[in-house]
Amino acid sequence: MEFHHERFVLKKYFRNFARSKDINERNCITKTNFK
Repeated sequence: MEFHHERFVLKKYFRNFARSKDINERNCITKTNFK
């Protein structure tokens, strides 16, 4: 069970990381568009 829990946490972490990366990229795109 602990191993499964760790995998779940890692999945959640990587998903959040990917989401934040997408948001950062969007911010960069909007900044360059509005310059």
